[in-house]
Formats: sequence, structure tokens, C-alpha cells
Amino acid sequence: MLELIGEWMVVSDPPAHTRLRRLAAGAFKGQRISAMGEQITALVDELVEAFTGGDLISEIAYPLPATVIAMMLGAPVADRDRFREWSDELALVAFGAGGDARAERHERALRGLREMDAYFRELIALRRREPGEDMLTALMAADGDPAAGDRLSDDELVSMCALLLFAGHETTTNSIANATLALLRHPDQLARLRADPELIAPAVEELLRFDGPIKVLNRWVVAETEIRGRRISPGERVHLVLASANRDPEKFADPDTLDLARRPNPQIAFGKGIHACIGAQLARMETRIAVARIVERLPGLALAAEPRWKPSLASRSLEQLRVEVTR
Repeated sequence: MLELIGEWMVVSDPPAHTRLRRLAAGAFKGQRISAMGEQITALVDELVEAFTGGDLISEIAYPLPATVIAMMLGAPVADRDRFREWSDELALVAFGAGGDARAERHERALRGLREMDAYFRELIALRRREPGEDMLTALMAADGDPAAGDRLSDDELVSMCALLLFAGHETTTNSIANATLALLRHPDQLARLRADPELIAPAVEELLRFDGPIKVLNRWVVAETEIRGRRISPGERVHLVLASANRDPEKFADPDTLDLARRPNPQIAFGKGIHACIGAQLARMETRIAVARIVERLPGLALAAEPRWKPSLASRSLEQLRVEVTR
């Protein structure tokens, strides 16, 4: 497991992290992400139009980011179900999810990662022969120092693809599902957004603050630190509880109140600093489009059953979100 995920950008420190982030940045340029808006809107419209009720996660919140990731990597959209299996297996380890014994959990994840590794190596080989307009082709470009010929190795490309798959799928699915649930449980705010669709941008920021996709980030302490009288030492492990920070009464007035027009809103659902989510712009775009269309196109949306949550330490993930629809 460590061999396969130990070199991921999100678990690396500078200078390795600095180099990987710089080489990945070209694939995540703002104009590249913005150009995907029409494709994402068309995909959301197709998913929402076909939805007649049932599990909103399996029918809308999951297929959207999985399909977007497939398009971004230049992979067949038909492979998106395989992406979900691999991502779910990895979540068993990365987020401590699932009721399996630790050893069994790691075995399942390892099998999925090996399949995923072989798949991405084949895709990388194909894109070397047949470059496209996709993000994988962009990641292969020499975006580093041309004189040094710095570029991502095949192992690093596989790691980038796996990270994009996992981070892009898991968090965006959760963001859409959690946002929809929050609106259904706060009908006054749902009505407010329906009456003023232009509110969608600040609304999504508030929904990310109120019930974001990640609860906890893990970090290792590298220097003696004191926080409010509590000393933590190098080598100790700390849990940074984003969900708590986003309800901090020193930062947010009435933090437990959902206010779609909240300003200012310094929420940190996507992290902060050098490890802030590199795909935050894409995740925001997908969530804005999906939530806006769900609110607009499904006016009779209502909870059909009590939502089920995954038993996860770090991820704020719904297992299922069953809803009724009357158009």
C-alpha cells in the first residue's frame, strides 16, 4: 500500500511536493477547467432529466464526477463504474471506512489499486502514441524546466491519475449529496435559492462550510508547537478537523445556521496552504451546476427515507440519499 500511494502529491512534503504540484498545475489551469463548463452542464441536464426518484447519489451525485474524470483522463466513459470500485476500495484505507477487519480492508484495497495501476499504465501508453486534448496528455507535457527536461515519470503519472480519480470522485460526490440533503432539511433556504438562482455561488460556499465532504485531515508535527496552552511535539500525529473549523464561532456568526448568502465566508472545505485542493475550481463548478439544476428541474424533491452515512473517520459521506420527485 505504501509503495503505491506513498508518493502521492497530497502526502509529500517540499521539495518533492513543490515539484509535483508545479508539474500538475498546467493540467489544472483555470481556462482549461472553465472550458469544461458546457460539457458538465449538458451531462448534469441529462442525469437530472432522467431522474424520477430513488437514490440521488447513485443516479446523479456519483455518475457526474466519475464521467467528468473519465473525460478529463481521455478514458472511455463506460469505465466509470470501474473507477467507482477502485475509489471505494481506496476509501476503505484512506478514510478508515467500512466495518471490515483492518487486514481484510487493506487486502481489498490493494487488489483494487493493482488493477487501477495496470489500467492507468495502459492508458498512459495509449496517450503517448495518440496524444489528445485531455488532462492526461497535458500532464505528460514538459511543464517543468525545459532545459532540465523535467517531467512526470510513468510512476508519477499513475499516481496523479489515481489521485485525480480518488480525490475528484469522492469529494465531489459528497459535496453534491450533502448540499442537497442540507437544502432539503432547510426548506426556507431551498425556497430562497429557487427564488434567486443567482445566489448559487455563495450558496455552494455556505453548503461546503455547513456540511463539507471532508471532516478530518491528518498531519505529522514537524516542529514544537503550542496552541492555546497545549504543546504538541515533532513526530506526533494530529487531526485537523475541518468540520469543526467551519463551525468556529470566532470566524462565523451563528455557525450552526445555514445562510446561503453568508458573507464573509472564509470556509476551508478544500483545505488551506500548500496542500489546498488543486482541483477545487473543478469541484466547485460541478457542485454549482449540479445543485442549481437539481433545485431548478426537480421542484417536488423530498426525502423518501432517513439518509444513511458511511462509517468513515475522515470523509463526510452518505451511503444513500433516497428522494421522491414530483414534477
